[in-house]
Amino acid sequence: MISEIPEYYFERDVEWYDWLQSNHDKFKAVLLIFYKLETAMPTMR
Repeated sequence: MISEIPEYYFERDVEWYDWLQSNHDKFKAVLLIFYKLETAMPTMR
């Protein structure tokens, strides 16, 4: 089910890379949250 897939938000790609290095073998899938550039939220590009 999609509700079982964890959601993650990272402001910078380095944070995503670091998380992935430590957790790549712990999950089959994750949902990454990206905000549109027009919003005030920092987001990976």
